Amino acid sequence: MAENVRSHGEKDNPEAWDETSSAWVKAAKDFFIPPLDFSHHKGQNGRICVVGGALEFTGAPYFSAMAALHMGMDLAYIITTPEAAGPIKTYSPELIVYPILPGQLQSGQSLEDALVRLENKAGEILKKCHVVVMGPGMGAPAMTTPPADEETKRDACGASGANPESGCTIQRAALTVLEVAMKENKFV
Repeated sequence: MAENVRSHGEKDNPEAWDETSSAWVKAAKDFFIPPLDFSHHKGQNGRICVVGGALEFTGAPYFSAMAALHMGMDLAYIITTPEAAGPIKTYSPELIVYPILPGQLQSGQSLEDALVRLENKAGEILKKCHVVVMGPGMGAPAMTTPPADEETKRDACGASGANPESGCTIQRAALTVLEVAMKENKFV
């Protein structure tokens, strides 16, 4: 009886299983990993910018950026708070970390000043990226909620501001929210 548990016809012997596994690994490698070509430059296979993180939540932006690098992108920027920048920089030398999000150290700064500072410093970084991931590890403090004017609504709606009543009109965006945030924003 035990012999028939893994009956797959002629592929019952270990050599056939090894050949099949090797073929799958080779096919996946050929499909996902671009060939090495000296005419390519860093960033040509994709650039991602992760905007997020806080003192208590340094893993979320790190794992978002590293997942993109492992899938074939070759440049990863993280825009985070000054408190989170140090720990994130120590996780991997492959990440380019900018401590320009408003954090606890700038608690006396107004929201408008923080957004102007962020726009000036992050604008150039965001323009050269193919993908922008917003929010991993940010939570929902008052400083991260954008003002509700028409220009801002067109550019960015976070999970906190993307409820049906807000009129979020972003096109070409994938919005993923935690279950708690979905309940708070009346998605479910």
